[in-house]
Amino acid sequence: MSNIILSICIPTYNRSKLVSECVRWTISCPSQEIEIVVSDNASTDGTQEAIKKINDPRVKYYRNDENIGYPANILKLAERATGDFLLYISDEDRVAVDEIPWILNIIKTNKNITHILGSIGKMGSKKISKAYKDEILKAGYESLTKLFWDYSHGSGIIFKREVLDLNHAKKYLGTALEPYMDLILETQAMVAGDTLCTSRILCYVGEIQLESRQPLFQGRPYWHPVNRVFQLKERIKLICDLTNEKRTQKALLKKQMLHASNYPVYAFTCIFRPPYSHFSDILRVLRLLLSIKEVRRNPYFWFNLPIQPIRRAITYIKRKVGHA
Repeated sequence: MSNIILSICIPTYNRSKLVSECVRWTISCPSQEIEIVVSDNASTDGTQEAIKKINDPRVKYYRNDENIGYPANILKLAERATGDFLLYISDEDRVAVDEIPWILNIIKTNKNITHILGSIGKMGSKKISKAYKDEILKAGYESLTKLFWDYSHGSGIIFKREVLDLNHAKKYLGTALEPYMDLILETQAMVAGDTLCTSRILCYVGEIQLESRQPLFQGRPYWHPVNRVFQLKERIKLICDLTNEKRTQKALLKKQMLHASNYPVYAFTCIFRPPYSHFSDILRVLRLLLSIKEVRRNPYFWFNLPIQPIRRAITYIKRKVGHA
């Protein structure tokens, strides 16, 4: 039986210097109840040699035969890790090693917790990238209505390994939600058990690159308004897949309708971001939205649709006044 409580999971590709620095930083924690699992996506820059030079039995290095993409590599880490809980960290970021004993204690003493979210700091500064307050959110409705699709960078999210349904998650490979594999796993964990949020900083992020590891979907970048509609459709499917509780479904779908009603306005603003966007995208976004029955039949979508341009204009004016 493994005595590993926490697996610190690091996906990497062709960033040998960054990943070796990340591993060396992490092993400064002396606990024997952790392991550091590196999943190398077939790097060609000497990553394997760099990790093999690190002499620590807690470091487990795996190399994929070919580059399977970042989202699939996230799932590989979950398969390869042996700890009760998984902590994902991007190779350019750093775990708050001083907080690892606290995390281990929380895991040991809170059996209902399947998901832990800590505040996220910025490396080299005192700034906070994402802040949480100290609270425990109950499984299902309370966790999901507060945190569903709340923040996606990947680093610092902690899941209980046994509650993750990797076969279900694999269904989203090749879809518009593929770049958000961490959030799919997070949703599974929130359905299965309680979420602990803490104001403690559990990781520090480096230079965040807001780009998909699958840069294009159907020839367009992930931020494109048409792709946002495809993502919306898959999120609705995810909600219905993971919870049958009507109150939870209704609350989450209402939130998705707010996003949906904003996409035509978003399509208009993206006209000024060539070469991927143009005027025809506005009509295409509307057609795609109306092809989704959960959108078409939801009164909250229709209520917000004419209001969103006004909200956007007010936000724009406030921003301009704030910078004046």
